[in-house]
Amino acid sequence: MKFYEIDNALQETIIAGNKSIRLKIELEVAGHFESVFEQDIIEANFYGLKEAAGGTTARGEILIDNPQGIYSCFSLGSGTKVKVSFSIGEGLPYFQRFNFYIDDKGIQDVRGPGRKRYALIGLCDLSAKLRKTDESRDWSAPAVFAYSVVCDKSQPQKSLVHGIAQRAGLGINDIDCSTIPEPCLMLN
Repeated sequence: MKFYEIDNALQETIIAGNKSIRLKIELEVAGHFESVFEQDIIEANFYGLKEAAGGTTARGEILIDNPQGIYSCFSLGSGTKVKVSFSIGEGLPYFQRFNFYIDDKGIQDVRGPGRKRYALIGLCDLSAKLRKTDESRDWSAPAVFAYSVVCDKSQPQKSLVHGIAQRAGLGINDIDCSTIPEPCLMLN
């Protein structure tokens, strides 16, 4: 089963395996995304974990050169969205791989020898964020969804998927879904 198509130039580069991977990291700042300068990225590690309770989660850590302190002075804290994209060569398109959130530690300003200064950013995906909120939610409290459709991003107040997600603490923009206009008359 193919989940997505990639263009021929990218396919040839993957098969050849002779080009370095380029990385693009974007931080959400005041409602829009700012890219980290590619030359500032020192190290990036991304990995997946299988949870004991079932399911998987993705985590990551990025070390960025920060001599002027520009990455530390953004008012970014825990929960800020971070997009990670990859490309396999100069002039080839980037493909987005991860939607992360800055973890509970936030952006850590690390001082090295001399005047060296770095920013260390721990990342977690939405499943880790939801797992934390799940502990404080009372899922046994009754909720009624009447005259709803299965999923409709244009009318989230009438969408069953958006209603359930709202109970989990998610907003409309946290859900990327298709429209399924099938009616659901009433669910308890």
